[in-house]
Amino acid sequence: MICRHGTPEILISDSANKFTANILTEVCKFLNVEQIHTSPYHPQSHGVVERFNGTLIRMLALYVSQNQTDWDSLLPGILFGYHTTYHQSTKNTPFQTLYGRRARLPNDISNWPTPNLNIISSQETQNIIKNIHLSQQIAKQNNEESQVKMKTRYDTNSDVIEFKVGDQVLLRDSMKKRKKSKIGT
Repeated sequence: MICRHGTPEILISDSANKFTANILTEVCKFLNVEQIHTSPYHPQSHGVVERFNGTLIRMLALYVSQNQTDWDSLLPGILFGYHTTYHQSTKNTPFQTLYGRRARLPNDISNWPTPNLNIISSQETQNIIKNIHLSQQIAKQNNEESQVKMKTRYDTNSDVIEFKVGDQVLLRDSMKKRKKSKIGT
């Protein structure tokens, strides 16, 4: 993590042994990283992580074999699919938020419905291509599901109002001077 993203100022974790071990505590002291431990058996303390874990499990469940022994080989493609999927909350993909640019995807080069693996002799290369194709399928499926959920949520909370010529309506003037918020914006 440090080699990829730099040294964090704060490490928030649960109280699992691996996060309270002497070696991690010493490394955090040495690197001047503040350790914060959340309450044990209280997943609400780290809701974002728990929410992502649920999402990841659902994504893995779509593609893992029946005996569930291949989940680790599927993980890179699934995570790439997640990281390159638009998120409504950030209005961006996690990849773009982190790196400041859009990920260059294989289908940006050639839009393949299903890759032809017969022309590739290396099993490792075939696995990489399968993971890429899998991540694209997951991203597309997640995006479609998200759109359906957002539309359903919007439709349940909105009423269709029809106006007739001559009806009185209120006009919101968004150009009025606003009070400054607590953070000064």
